[in-house]
Amino acid sequence: MNLLRFLLRNSKWTTVFAILFSIASGIAGASLIAAIHSILSSQDRSSPKIWGYCLLCLLLLVTQMVSQILLLRISQETIYDLRLQLSRSIIKAPLRGLEKAGSGRLMAALTGDAATISGALLGVPIMCINLATIVTCLIYISFLSWQLLLGLVAFMIVSSFIYQLAVKKAMRYLRLAREEADTLFSHFRAIIDGNKELKLNRQRHREFFLNDIQASALRVKGNNVVGQTTYTIASAYGRLLFFIFIGLILFALPLWFRTTPQDLTGYVLVILYINTPITVLVNTIPTFNQAKIALQKVEKLGLSLQQQLEADSLKSLSDTTEWQSLELKGVTHTYYHENEDSNFVLGPINLTFSPAEVVFIIGGNGSGKSTLAKVLTGLYIPETGEIRLNGQVITDETRESYRELFSAVFSDFYLFERVAARHSSNGSERDALAREFLIELQLDHKVGVKDGVFSTTALSQGQRKRLMLLNAYMENRPFYVFDEWASDQDPAFKQVFYKKILPDLKRRNKTVIVISHDDRFYNVADRIVKLEYGSQIQS
Repeated sequence: MNLLRFLLRNSKWTTVFAILFSIASGIAGASLIAAIHSILSSQDRSSPKIWGYCLLCLLLLVTQMVSQILLLRISQETIYDLRLQLSRSIIKAPLRGLEKAGSGRLMAALTGDAATISGALLGVPIMCINLATIVTCLIYISFLSWQLLLGLVAFMIVSSFIYQLAVKKAMRYLRLAREEADTLFSHFRAIIDGNKELKLNRQRHREFFLNDIQASALRVKGNNVVGQTTYTIASAYGRLLFFIFIGLILFALPLWFRTTPQDLTGYVLVILYINTPITVLVNTIPTFNQAKIALQKVEKLGLSLQQQLEADSLKSLSDTTEWQSLELKGVTHTYYHENEDSNFVLGPINLTFSPAEVVFIIGGNGSGKSTLAKVLTGLYIPETGEIRLNGQVITDETRESYRELFSAVFSDFYLFERVAARHSSNGSERDALAREFLIELQLDHKVGVKDGVFSTTALSQGQRKRLMLLNAYMENRPFYVFDEWASDQDPAFKQVFYKKILPDLKRRNKTVIVISHDDRFYNVADRIVKLEYGSQIQS
């Protein structure tokens, strides 16, 4: 999709009006040159000529301002919509698809690509004004000399053909630079996420910096330099051809046709004036081509996500306040296991959960415990089998509603600063309840809550997990899933978690699924589910 079509799709009529004003601005500018040529040729400085000149100046000012202001607002609105649309697509997309895309690719689209498109959209008014100027000048030249018009058009066609050859080469390198940018963003993410490991190992730090960061950045730089240099050479070549064309007008045209000095002055004046908008257009082509590549990347990402977008919940599950059973019947899930270069298959899983039940899921690393938790909570979609709540099969239409039954703390959790709220509580009740839980979780001396926002999240991993547990409490849902929650807790709070918190949730009629390696607390569970290499061993 080109940029103009992208603009029209988002703000059709405003874009049309802005383009019309841009065309009017271009016509006004070219008309000024015609007026100047007429005054120089006729030496007529009468009042009508003066007033006509002033009106053209005013028209140029007004139309140029209006067109640029309109398209400025449109471009910013379009980028705003683009970012929201892409963010919404990411939120709606299946978790497995996002994991496959990778955080580097997603961040590059949300930041770099959006900024590139925004910069190009700001140049749309300039492009429209200069195109209108060129067309108007060509029309004026046709009145001066049809032979000159044919020569100029032929010159522009040949120059454009040569320039397009250079553009194709430049585009190839710019695409390579953009592809490498995804890798570079992944490395930037690694700098942040793996900063501790890099600081602790000088050799790893050096190798990562030289072999990954520097090498990737060098490839981006090299491809961009080659692409932009190709544009620069082509642009300089085009300017040289223009002056060659002016030389032909000055020296060759009088030999072929009868011309006067006034005619030559007018020809050169118009050609020099038209050279500026052509140069501006040529110089903006790299920006527009980079935006085109960025837009293609965003749309490709959006399309790949869109193809997997889950249907919005057209249906809500029947009353879940008095649910009786949750069943997994022959459920399987397959995904590519990078460490072993093979497909990992979970299942078939056959499980039934009941209210007020504490179930432990155990097994070795890589046995599929976390995968089972994501399938159970509806984050991963089973390839085969069914998930049933009170006998009702969970489908694409009810999956989002089904997820609302779960509060979960995964091992790779993200802690938001805003406190999760119960639907029935107002702001003051939410804050008061959160403070009660902070006391219970022994965090009240470090964290406060005001207007539903934690005073800080700069805590240890174990304390951050307690805040995640607070959020789970606040959501007050029928199912709780804890993925290795106690692994970062001190022995005293492990005791609190297993002996106090889990029994308390059970007394509140909650179903609790705990992934754990703490075998000395297995007696807390009502039932234990063991997995081995994705297979259900016992329940």
